[in-house]
Amino acid sequence: MDRTHYTRLNARYRPAHTWARLLLRGGGVTDLLTDHGTTADGLLLAMPALWEAVVRRLGTEAAGPQGGHAVPGGSGAGITIRGDLGNASAFRPDLLLSLPRLPGHDTAHRTLLPVDAKYKRYDRHGVSAADVHQLLTYSSGYASADAPTAVIVHPQPGSHARRTLQVRGPRGLLGTIHVLGVDTRTTPEQASAWMGSVLR
Repeated sequence: MDRTHYTRLNARYRPAHTWARLLLRGGGVTDLLTDHGTTADGLLLAMPALWEAVVRRLGTEAAGPQGGHAVPGGSGAGITIRGDLGNASAFRPDLLLSLPRLPGHDTAHRTLLPVDAKYKRYDRHGVSAADVHQLLTYSSGYASADAPTAVIVHPQPGSHARRTLQVRGPRGLLGTIHVLGVDTRTTPEQASAWMGSVLR
């Protein structure tokens, strides 16, 4: 990453590389290749997996000052599907936060908040039906029955943003999905502080 040369063709990867440095903790990979005179203009990364790691760290740091914490292992057994062809399957959100329901109550009256990282430009288009279905399943499986809530966190270069989706059926509210756009051009500390203010 230290040797990356940015042009107009790959400049869009610069913020992602900066966030990658944060997670790799070393400031960049300087000895990945032995220099034989070959040049490269970028480093390919599995961005969805990297974004999931970023969201897990930001969410965990944002929940701490409020008396919250990440549930170890994501969610224990997860949501399981049985009875279909093949083996039973399980799936879990990228991050599951345990938060106090009331300010100042750290041990009692807690609620679970499923958070899913989406490496998608949800600042430019609406949330897909598949993602709505996924987050409704998470909110039904983990959040409180009286207020089924889940969170999507996506990258949004240039500004933070928040919008709320309310999913309704013939019998009323099925769930609420908060869609959070995290400004990847700010520092991680600023992004974590903003997430913390939203999670309150």
